[in-house]
Amino acid sequence: MIGLLDDPTAFFEPEHALAQLVWFRHGYLTYRFPNRLPPRSRADTLWLSLELCSEAPMHHHDWPSDVSVWVNDVLLGTWTSPADFGGRRGLLTPAWWDTRNSQYGVLKEWRVTEQGSFVDGMRLSGVTIDDLSLPGRPFVSVRVGVDPDARHVGGLNLFGRGFGNYPQDIVLRLRYRPLDAAADAARVGT
Repeated sequence: MIGLLDDPTAFFEPEHALAQLVWFRHGYLTYRFPNRLPPRSRADTLWLSLELCSEAPMHHHDWPSDVSVWVNDVLLGTWTSPADFGGRRGLLTPAWWDTRNSQYGVLKEWRVTEQGSFVDGMRLSGVTIDDLSLPGRPFVSVRVGVDPDARHVGGLNLFGRGFGNYPQDIVLRLRYRPLDAAADAARVGT
């Protein structure tokens, strides 16, 4: 445990960066990833993978929550988590974590391409990779949250590699291709 249970000031503890399970009723968390997009290249796909579920008192298998994801302050879309999963220990959840609490989530993949934004292959919105304004930024900002005005305000559990069923932290990947000379010249107007 980092700080006190259900106390937002735990985010000021130096150990907060080591957290393997974070939960809240509504609001959001923002993560910043280094932008490793090389100069003279163009991103064509962004992938974001994370394990998550809703957040109910203890756990509840019928507890929907509308989870939204933003990249560089652009809303990709909203996915409805069906439940806060518990009742059996997550494959990676430590023995000291009470089984009455949230135990595991579902692994979700958001993908942004030139055709739009998707979660697990299902279209969420028309937001494209170009809408994210990736070139020239030192980092990629990822915000995950539950809007207090959403239809289903069922909170959020976000699992790291030491909790849940999947041995991974949040993963962000960018696929890119080099700009060709003709396209680059057209882009800068020469």
